[in-house]
Amino acid sequence: MAMNRRMLGMLIGLYCLVLFTVLVQLNEVPVTPPQPVHVPPRSQQRDLEAVQAAKLAKLVQDVKYLQRTPSVDDVMRSINEGHMAQRERVYPGGKYSGTQEDSIHLFYTCDCTQHSLWQVLGLERSWLEVHHPGAITRIVSGCVSETAVSHTNLKLLKRRNIDTDKLFVFFAPKIDTSAVPGPKNTKSSYAPLNRPASVLYWLTLARPYEDVLCLLDPDMVFVKPLYYAPQVRPGRPVGQYYDYLVSEDWDKQYLEICPDCPPLVGKKDFCPGPPHMMTRDDWVAVSTYWVQYTIEARRVWGKWVSEMVGMSIGMAKLDLRSHIVRDGMWDRPDVAEPTLRKNGLWDGKYEISKPVVDHHPLGMHPVGVEGLPCMLHYCFTPEIGRKTYPESFWGTATPQKKWEVDNNAPLLHYIHWSKYRVPGDWGGATPPRSGSLLDCKQELLFELPPLTYMLKKHSRTSDDKGWALMLSNILPNLNKGIMAYKERYCNLSNADGTKRKPKRIVRTAHPTFWLTDYEMVLDGSLKYGFGFKNINTGALVSDEA
Repeated sequence: MAMNRRMLGMLIGLYCLVLFTVLVQLNEVPVTPPQPVHVPPRSQQRDLEAVQAAKLAKLVQDVKYLQRTPSVDDVMRSINEGHMAQRERVYPGGKYSGTQEDSIHLFYTCDCTQHSLWQVLGLERSWLEVHHPGAITRIVSGCVSETAVSHTNLKLLKRRNIDTDKLFVFFAPKIDTSAVPGPKNTKSSYAPLNRPASVLYWLTLARPYEDVLCLLDPDMVFVKPLYYAPQVRPGRPVGQYYDYLVSEDWDKQYLEICPDCPPLVGKKDFCPGPPHMMTRDDWVAVSTYWVQYTIEARRVWGKWVSEMVGMSIGMAKLDLRSHIVRDGMWDRPDVAEPTLRKNGLWDGKYEISKPVVDHHPLGMHPVGVEGLPCMLHYCFTPEIGRKTYPESFWGTATPQKKWEVDNNAPLLHYIHWSKYRVPGDWGGATPPRSGSLLDCKQELLFELPPLTYMLKKHSRTSDDKGWALMLSNILPNLNKGIMAYKERYCNLSNADGTKRKPKRIVRTAHPTFWLTDYEMVLDGSLKYGFGFKNINTGALVSDEA
């Protein structure tokens, strides 16, 4: 019986094959061999790129709220002359000629303030120190509008603290954010629109030549190079997972924001964020939709992250489904727990290590980088020891300063950090704060004691431990960037010819900053290898009271 079934199957297969052959011959269906993929010569590729650039330029001209007039365009061309000359120098003949590994271009946007400048200086310095492949571009908006050119900040925002031809600084026109429709078509200023519009302008006027482009946030620092550029393919981006972008309810108004978009299937695939990589052509394709749907998401949906939602909807429109990674960056303490556990730093039973002097200017003792993400993102407000004291204690700097005076010791069991509370010209500061972290006479940021010490002595909750790990890497990176700037642009000489060293004493609180009297110093004679010196009396204390 089994033999009969096999024979029957073979006969049926043979019959189908003969029938197909007869039908092909009757209908004269040609059997065409596979054709080689046609790759146009480089000259034709440049012609095609020129056509794409022209189309993109027309789209930029039509973008709402982008302040582009002949006079503004003339100013922008003049301002970016140095940028274009640098492009010609780095990319002779208008093409990329480096290795495949280096064919990546990182970019980020910032506004025309010193508040943004100190952040990007930290980012760029850390990029150089981890020896990241490729190039990097700082896109600055807001220095030029139809009514004025901010010459003072324009000059400042051109400054850099590293020497490399692979760092570019590009200026984009200001966005009239006051005219952007808010929820229910009310007028409301929406500054985040500057990012997609500035990127679109950059892609139009200074389109990079590398294969992969990667969007960053300016308030990030590198721990190690991004590793996933080789995973990027045409139509297949790679980006960091952002859980709040997935959990937000913008998908309920998705078709109202984009009536001609396809149905939204697999929402998470369209919800990556910085570090966010795509091919150059995919960035060009999605950038105009990014602007358009940011405006519509702000009008229809109304929330502050409408700019990120605009990107997600633009990607959904083009079916650009992302490969999601979770170690591109960390922005909260809960993601640090596995690394702390792996290194035996979670349960508090370890011995406090003395600082490793060679690793860091102040001898920090961080965990190995293998357990850390590529970048750290300080977009939130860390507070170590928040549950130790009532809210009245963390409300202002006054009780914190008073505690140090009363106890003759540095306050370590409550540490607050916020990029919005440092000296600077951030527009949302209440009350307004004068000066800047970049002022030549301003001090540097307060840094935490060695990580093992903080975890053993002053981290009582899982949030405390995570924030301690993150801040022990973030704050030193920022200080290195700020200090490199001051060494280049400030006169740090004392009257006696010695070099003045800015002190690491700037701390933050709600709603502003304060200066502690205690700076951490290394001293091998002390129990833990470090102590705090009172900058007024010179007295050395080994621990808080």
